[in-house]
Amino acid sequence: MPQIFSLGKKDKNDSKETAGSQQESEIKKDFFKVDFLLDTKKANPKNHLVWSNSSAAYRDYFDALSGASKVHSTKNLREAFFDKSTKSFLIPKGLYALCLFALANPESVSTDGLSVTQDDKKTTITFTHRENSYRIESDEKGEIYIPQGFFIKLKEKESENTAENAENADSDSSKKEENDESSPEEKEKSEVSIDGFQKDEPPETVNAIYTGKLKASLSEKGILTLKGKLNLKKREKPKEEISEKENGEDKADEEKSEEEAAETAPEENAEKSETGKGLTQK
Repeated sequence: MPQIFSLGKKDKNDSKETAGSQQESEIKKDFFKVDFLLDTKKANPKNHLVWSNSSAAYRDYFDALSGASKVHSTKNLREAFFDKSTKSFLIPKGLYALCLFALANPESVSTDGLSVTQDDKKTTITFTHRENSYRIESDEKGEIYIPQGFFIKLKEKESENTAENAENADSDSSKKEENDESSPEEKEKSEVSIDGFQKDEPPETVNAIYTGKLKASLSEKGILTLKGKLNLKKREKPKEEISEKENGEDKADEEKSEEEAAETAPEENAEKSETGKGLTQK
C-alpha cells in the first residue's frame, strides 16, 4: 500500500492566504514539486500524486472505498495554485486538471478522453474536462515548459437567440455546396480557425506565475509520469511589450523637450531682439 504523509497542517487563518498573493507589494517566493504517475490503459493502485510546496507535502492516490482521494489533498492543491485577490490560477488550468487524474476514479481517463502519444521523446497529452479541451506538448527532449507547453479550447457558449439560429439553419445548409466547392487553401484556413486552441496561461491581471519545466515520460505499458519543480516568480513582460513602453516613454520625453523648447524660444528671441536694439541705438 502506498505510503501516505501530510506535513504543515494549516489552521483556519492560514487557509485564507494563498501562495503568491497578488495584493502584496512583494511576491512571496514559493515552489511546487511534483511526482505524478498515471496508468492510461487501466485502473492501477500505483497511480499517485506526490506534491509539496513551502507549507505542506502530500502523497495522495485514489481511494476506491470513498470514491475520492485518500488524503483529500485536492483542496490544498487548488489553494496552492489559486490567487483569491485576482480569482485566477497561477498556473495553466490544464496542469491542475491533469494532476487530478491521478486522484480520480480511473474511469475518468476514458470519460474525459485522455490521450497520450509519444514520438521519440516528444510527448503530447490531450483531454477534455468540464467541456474545455486541453492540449499539452513537450519539446523533443520530453520536457514540458510552463506555461509555454499548455493550450486550451474553451467551451463554446450557446447562442441566446435559438430561434434565430433555427431560421438561419436553412440558409446555412444552402451555402454548404458553395463551401464544398471552395479551394483547398480556403478549406485549410477554415480548418485552422475551427481548431480554436489558445495559450493556456494566467490572465494579464496576475503579476506572479509558476514557471519551470516537467519531465514527461510514457512507458510501453501506457504509464505516464511527470516529475519536476516549479517556482513562483514575478511575471516578466514580453520583450515586445517592454520595447513598446520604452518607445512610448522616449516619444513622450521627445514631445516634452519640444514643448519646453517652444516655451523658451520666445524668451530667447526677445533677448536677442533687445540686444539688437541696443546695438542699433549705439
